[in-house]
Amino acid sequence: MEIKMIGIDLAKNVFQMHAVDSRSKVILRKQFRRDRVATFFANLPPCLIGMEACGSAHHWARKLESLGHTVKLMAPQFVKPYVKSNKNDAADAEAICEAVSRPSMRYVPIKNVEPPTTYTMVLHYKHAQAALLPNGRATLAGRTIGKIRDTTPLSYLLSTGKITDRVGDKVIGKNRSIPGVMGCGSAASVNRLRQ
Repeated sequence: MEIKMIGIDLAKNVFQMHAVDSRSKVILRKQFRRDRVATFFANLPPCLIGMEACGSAHHWARKLESLGHTVKLMAPQFVKPYVKSNKNDAADAEAICEAVSRPSMRYVPIKNVEPPTTYTMVLHYKHAQAALLPNGRATLAGRTIGKIRDTTPLSYLLSTGKITDRVGDKVIGKNRSIPGVMGCGSAASVNRLRQ
């Protein structure tokens, strides 16, 4: 019999698999260690694979798709109604296999690996800034210097004591040499330090 669908319950070291054929007859119920999963799927003809969406699911989805399989990720709350018995790895894998076969199932898109953009770095930086206490000026100065050092070649001249004098005009002034949105984030830091 040929495997049509596989439900995988991901874990740290051992993955539980539940596979069915085109008539929904169970073909495989097995645990695989993490290091053997890729070789198992490399030797398997292309099939539909279902997984609960979690941190490592996106990595495994990309890896299994590169081997020619179709991978669908589902939110755990949509898989939970299909668990028939007590919650364990085998029951979860069976429920995932059942859920992926449903035509009305809503899937989670697989995330691509991309380096963080300047925009996402600034967003993260601004949230970190907002969390600092008012007396965290030294920490804020250090973070601002770090961000400017990443984007400006002359930043090795900066020191914490002189940040508002040397950087203020560079970031806020007319001759902004810090690119795009990053300059806006640094300008906010300099303004907070001047207060």
